[in-house]
Amino acid sequence: MFQLKDLVYFLVILVVFVLSYAIASHSILFPDSPFTWETFRQIIRRPYWHLYGELFLEDTEGSADCTTDVRLWTNGIYPRCPSKTGQIVVPIMMGIYMLFTNILLLNLLIAMFSHTFEGIHKRSESLWCYQRYFILKEYGMRPVICPPLNICWHIYDLVQRVCCRQATVEDPFRK
Repeated sequence: MFQLKDLVYFLVILVVFVLSYAIASHSILFPDSPFTWETFRQIIRRPYWHLYGELFLEDTEGSADCTTDVRLWTNGIYPRCPSKTGQIVVPIMMGIYMLFTNILLLNLLIAMFSHTFEGIHKRSESLWCYQRYFILKEYGMRPVICPPLNICWHIYDLVQRVCCRQATVEDPFRK
């Protein structure tokens, strides 16, 4: 449960990084791009796969058969050419983005999970000691003789309480 909470915080931070890079890189590569569902899919697709090492350099650098004619790339005949500024700036942005996401954010996730694990381990160790105390206390209060013969023990305990007028059983762990 605690690790799920850490994961949600991490995913919110990761989504901020992914969306900021996605929108900035797409707007620099393809200025004046119409907003459609296909554009939205392309904006999210590239930064997501960058996390896993797929760089899509052919989209960033442009291919030989790309075009800047709106009619040709909107119909899907030729791919769209990236802007000259985008060909220079976006690889630098991609390097910074991959540095932050792959190295810093994943190490942050590991650090968050290890901190949570340490806290749970400390809590479980103290809980284990507490439960061990009560088990030892329970076994310390039980009669020494096995059940068929423990009637003698209970009679002895009753006589000792009545004769000595002890209202409570003395706890051997409180001495």
